[in-house]
Amino acid sequence: MLLAVLVDGDHSTAFGSVVAATPEQGRAVVNAYHAAKFEQMKWNTVLAPADVNAIVGRAHAVRMTVTGHVPRALGPEISLDAGMDQIAHLPFTGEPDAPTIRRLITRFATARTVIDPTRPWNELLGRANGTLIERFEPGISAIAPALQANYRSVRKLADSAQVARQRRALCADR
Repeated sequence: MLLAVLVDGDHSTAFGSVVAATPEQGRAVVNAYHAAKFEQMKWNTVLAPADVNAIVGRAHAVRMTVTGHVPRALGPEISLDAGMDQIAHLPFTGEPDAPTIRRLITRFATARTVIDPTRPWNELLGRANGTLIERFEPGISAIAPALQANYRSVRKLADSAQVARQRRALCADR
C-alpha cells in the first residue's frame, strides 16, 4: 500500500479537503505531503491546467508519482502531456479500434501510463443494496477493518430490479 493525498481545485464541486487554487498552493501541497512521507499525489477533476503543471512538476522533482481523475479542463491527452503517471477510472469510452481511441491507447502505452479502470469501484457503486460485496470483490474480508467498513458503508438508492435495468440500458448503449 502506498500513501497518496487527494487534491482538488477551489470550486463548489471539489472533492476532498486538500485544495490547490494556484500553482504556488499546488507546490506547497506536494511539499507538505512529501515531508509527511507520502509517495503519490492524486488529483480530482476541477484543477486548473497551471495548477496541474505545478503539482506534476514538483511531485516529479521529489520523486512522487501522480495519479488521479482527468481534470475537466484538460482531457486525457493534455493530462498525459502534463506528466500523469497513472489515470484513474478510465476517463474515455469508445470502441478500441476507433482511430481516436487507438491513438489514445498508443500514447498511453508509449508513455507507460498506468490506467486504472476501477471496475470493482464501479461495481460497488452500481450494486443493489442487497448484493453482498463478496460476490464481486472476494478479497474484501482481507483488507484493514477501517477500509472494509468504509466500503461496506457505500449504498446506492436502488433495488436489484433498478440496477438490472440500468445495466441493460448501459449495455444497449455500447
